[in-house]
Amino acid sequence: MKAIQILALAGLSLVAMSNSCHSEEAAAPVPVPDCPRILPVADLPLVWTFGSPQRNVGDMDNHVINSDSAYQALYANVPYPQPAVDFRTHTLLIGKILVNTSAMTASQQVTKTCTGRYTYAVQITRNVGQAYMDVLYHAVVDKLPANAQVDFAVQVMPF
Repeated sequence: MKAIQILALAGLSLVAMSNSCHSEEAAAPVPVPDCPRILPVADLPLVWTFGSPQRNVGDMDNHVINSDSAYQALYANVPYPQPAVDFRTHTLLIGKILVNTSAMTASQQVTKTCTGRYTYAVQITRNVGQAYMDVLYHAVVDKLPANAQVDFAVQVMPF
């Protein structure tokens, strides 16, 4: 008889404990941060090199372009027309690096970090051939804030 009373008391205790921890409100879901986040990148059909050529292998010239006037200034001395970019809704990330072989852009990715900085990562592959050339890389992304910090991480892959 005592065993039945002890079991009944233990059962009631478990029911009471489970109800005391139950909250009437559902726990709010923990938000998943939107960072780091890879941004969609659009390419331009044909872009000519800009400015004066670099003097040393590995020299880079990088730009974050947010306006038509900055875009026109970058290409002020280039006699060829440039593709149109809608700077009301987009930003152009563009740069070039001097290499001592023929080469081309192999991959690129733009990422926004949790601190609000952006990284434009570019991989360049070398080809067989002796040539000093500027390798141009560029990406059109959704409009970045005017004060956006963009790190250009350009990597020229070994043969």
